[in-house]
Amino acid sequence: MSFTVLFAILASLALLVETMPSCPAQCSCVVEGGVRCTTITGNTLSAIPSPLPEEAFELFISGQSIPSVRRGDFTGSHQGLVNVSIEESGLRAIEDGAFENLTNLVYLSLYGNDILEMSGPTFNGINRLVTLRMDNNPGLIVQPCALAGLGSLRRLTLAITSTPFTVMLFESIGCNNPELPFYQKLEYLFIGEFGRVDLMQLQDLQELDVRDKGGNLFFDFDISILRSLRILRLRELLAFPPLRNNRTVEVHMHYPFFTHLPANGFEGTPALLTCAITGGLLTYVNEDAFRGLSRLRNLELGLNRIQTLPSGLFDDFSLPLVSLLLYENPLVCNCSLAWLFNGTLALLINGECESPDSLTGVPFNRIPSTRCEDGADGGATPVTRDVTQRVTVMTELRGTPTPATVVLYIALGILSIVVVILVVCGLYFWKLKKRRDVNVARDVAGDQQGAGDDVGGLPDDAHADAGIEPNTTRVRYARNIAVGGAPPRNSIVDHDYEDPDTIVHTYNEAPSIIDTDGIAG
Repeated sequence: MSFTVLFAILASLALLVETMPSCPAQCSCVVEGGVRCTTITGNTLSAIPSPLPEEAFELFISGQSIPSVRRGDFTGSHQGLVNVSIEESGLRAIEDGAFENLTNLVYLSLYGNDILEMSGPTFNGINRLVTLRMDNNPGLIVQPCALAGLGSLRRLTLAITSTPFTVMLFESIGCNNPELPFYQKLEYLFIGEFGRVDLMQLQDLQELDVRDKGGNLFFDFDISILRSLRILRLRELLAFPPLRNNRTVEVHMHYPFFTHLPANGFEGTPALLTCAITGGLLTYVNEDAFRGLSRLRNLELGLNRIQTLPSGLFDDFSLPLVSLLLYENPLVCNCSLAWLFNGTLALLINGECESPDSLTGVPFNRIPSTRCEDGADGGATPVTRDVTQRVTVMTELRGTPTPATVVLYIALGILSIVVVILVVCGLYFWKLKKRRDVNVARDVAGDQQGAGDDVGGLPDDAHADAGIEPNTTRVRYARNIAVGGAPPRNSIVDHDYEDPDTIVHTYNEAPSIIDTDGIAG
């Protein structure tokens, strides 16, 4: 009976395993429920892989050859998907209603394909979608009403497409969708083209990312109307733009084409905490470029062509700058940069010298000590010992604890370690000596036991031959004798006794004796 039950259980498990969807052959599956189909995982896919494991919630496809996504490509095994990415896979067309079975979808990325058009019903059925990426589809035209019905959408990217941002993309009028426009709820927007009237209506927008390679879009728009804007990212600007927003705390300019940072360029954004201008052609920074930014804590100017910075650059700061990132700039480390280390700034500086040759590749915090004469005009003279001394003074005033205290702590620590080592060594040698004394005592006891065989008197007729006076007895015994200050050692001693009563036993009766001093022999 038990065998029959066991067989039935095994058969049921085998049937269950056989009916469970396995990982697609061209993809790799992870325990957490992710399915990844890339150029590394197998042969090139030509369609959406199916079926998927039951626990799959994420599908990532990249580097494949999938010309289109048809209605029905996402079947029952895809209904649990929350994140779907089909990136750089040659996708050109998406059939209306292709995603309608993905009712739990929150994130959809179609980045880096060749999609030409999206019409109204493209995104039908995915009402929970929060993030939609369509950037880097250069020929993409998104028709009006295409985004209607995406009431949960909060993050949208349309950059590097042929579609300007317009509220008509969200309008439901004439789209057979009764929902009201919801574009006002967008929190993140990455666009390449936009109209002023449309952008003014994004009252909840917190992060705006603009790729303005043409150089004309941003200059006609006042970002102060975006009352919730916190982060502004501007890419590939031809000139420094006007910035006006009292709530913006971060400004990032990526790959700018302008070479000069003008005076008072950020006076319209007084709340800035972080400013980054990276990967561009910036060579000159005006002394008053950051005037008015009393709260600025982080400044990043990496990957530019800056050789030096003016000495009064941060004079207007009421709070100290925390970090200054100057990586990958051809910095000339001469006396004109000495102000960075004169004790007025306590900040993290990331940068290396490119010249002079003796300092090429040397980080700012490791510049060797030389001498910089007063009034040096910033020529080829290296940054000097005076500069290094100023750094030391700054540390003594601002350090917690001060360097002198640190040195004292280190010295006390070293002294404590030395004392501990000496105590341990003393205890070790004391125990070693004690153990050696015990061993010596044991050896003496053994020698004394054997020495008894040599104790006793001699017959009268042998006295003369042994050089012993008549009527005396010679006793040989072992004693510990110290010679010349050396440790006592076991020695064999001969002694002649006239009174035989001092001998405990005669040589014929006992092997050991006790001498007149009471020492056992």
